[in-house]
Amino acid sequence: MAALVTAYVDGASVASAPSARLFPWDFRPGNALVADGAVAAVLDWESPLAAAPALSVAKAEYLVADWYVADPDPLRTAFATGYEAVRPLPPVEPVHRAAAVCRTAVDSTGTVTNPGYPEFDREAAVAFHRRALKRALVDAASGD
Repeated sequence: MAALVTAYVDGASVASAPSARLFPWDFRPGNALVADGAVAAVLDWESPLAAAPALSVAKAEYLVADWYVADPDPLRTAFATGYEAVRPLPPVEPVHRAAAVCRTAVDSTGTVTNPGYPEFDREAAVAFHRRALKRALVDAASGD
């Protein structure tokens, strides 16, 4: 894994100064209030991040779709549809997905986060994050 990360970081290219947007770093189902079938409020703005919209999308996809279901594609599609109802969906590059996984795999104290519901144990959580990071890096290497 270390060799994949090193090769990726050495060869990655991203926009040097993308326009940044403020977004809640912990945007996930548990931090959204829904009323009448629509998101009414987003909670937990304790640690917002200003970043490229593509990073926000990658992070939301990881926390909203990948964490909770075996097949995340329908949730990703629904998320994209909802996003596009408000603004154009930014192109999400593998670097955004890799950064989202890396920044989500551990919390602010360095503790491994536990995806799933019910939550995975530590060993399964580490394996989950490693698979997601490897998938992002392999996508980057293949140009997807």
